[in-house]
Amino acid sequence: RILCLHGFRQSAEKMRGRLSQLRRKLAPMAELVFVDGAHRVPWPDGAQARGRDKFCWLHADGAASDLAKQVEGWEVTLAALKATFQSLGPFEGVLGFSQGAAIAAALAALARRTPAAGVADGRDEIGTVAARTDMLAFRFVMLCGGFVSSATEIERLLALAPIDMASLHVIGENDAVISKSSEGSEELLGRFCEDNATVVRHEGGHIFPASDKYVRRYLDFLKNA
Repeated sequence: RILCLHGFRQSAEKMRGRLSQLRRKLAPMAELVFVDGAHRVPWPDGAQARGRDKFCWLHADGAASDLAKQVEGWEVTLAALKATFQSLGPFEGVLGFSQGAAIAAALAALARRTPAAGVADGRDEIGTVAARTDMLAFRFVMLCGGFVSSATEIERLLALAPIDMASLHVIGENDAVISKSSEGSEELLGRFCEDNATVVRHEGGHIFPASDKYVRRYLDFLKNA
C-alpha cells in the first residue's frame, strides 16, 4: 500500500483521477491510497460555487502560486500525516507529486533519521519527532516533479546526512513549474543516497507519465524497493 500526496491546490479526488491510468497499471502490485492536504486553499471571491475544495500541504499568504514561498503549515501537516498513518496505515511507501513530493521527502528524512544524528539547531520539536519515527514507518518513496521545500523545518531535516531510503525520482526535462522553484528535482535527488536512488527522466513537463515504458520502470522499482 502506497500513500499518495497531491500537489498544491489539488485534492485526493483530483490526484486519483489524474493517476487513474497509472493506478490501473500498478494495481497487480500496489494499492494507491489518496488523502487531502492538511490545509484548505482559500477560494477567490465568488469562485467556490464553481468548483470543489482544493488543498495544500504548505501555504503562504499573498504568494498562492509560488511554490518556493509556500513555507507555512508544516506542523499541522505533519500532525495530519501521523494521524493518517495511524488510521489508514500501514504503508510500505509514500508517493508524492510536486508539493506532495517535497513533503514525501521530508517524511522520508524523518523515517530514516536516527537519534544519533542530533538536531541541526537544537530545536526540541525536531528531536521529539525524530524519536517517534515508528509513527511514520515506510520503506520507499516515489517523487515526481518534486523540489526541496524552503520551509525552515524541512530544510533542517534535509540538511542532515543523505536520506538512506529506496527512492524513485521522476523528472520532466521540460518541467517549467519546478524550474521556477528555488531548488528543483535535481537538488531533491541529491538529498538521497545515490546507491538507493532510481531516476526516471521523461521529455514532458509537470506530469506523472503513465505510458508502458515508464510503468515498467516503476514496477521494477517496486519489486526491488
